[in-house]
Amino acid sequence: MLKEYDRYTPMIDYVIIEATKDNYSLPRRATQPTTGYDLFATKDEVIRPLDRKIIGAGIKLKIPEDIVGEIRSRSELAIKHGVFVLDAPSTISPNFRNEIKVLLVNMGHLPFDILTGDKIAQLIFCKHEIPNMEQQDERL
Repeated sequence: MLKEYDRYTPMIDYVIIEATKDNYSLPRRATQPTTGYDLFATKDEVIRPLDRKIIGAGIKLKIPEDIVGEIRSRSELAIKHGVFVLDAPSTISPNFRNEIKVLLVNMGHLPFDILTGDKIAQLIFCKHEIPNMEQQDERL
């Protein structure tokens, strides 16, 4: 089980994944050159037109300190149904230890059915830096 963020834990260089009890499938890439890992719905849901829902992905992550996770829309859902990740890209910080959830919105004209195991979003990992910041009294 993933523990709360511990700043004294040695730096890891890989992502640790834990399935929650309602997990359908671990994230996976559809093909080798694909950048994003597909995220899967943990239960059946319906998103009415112009409404939004938070959908569980059934996973928890431990991400290295120099990497950030981003949840992004699946183009197929956006193009065919008008369904996309509302806060894309949704940021997953290295210290976040709760279940990954996806905020989907339906901008289409029809209700959108999500079945357990449907691909709902994609997860991308990116390197990032945290620069030092310095206050300056003069205008830039």
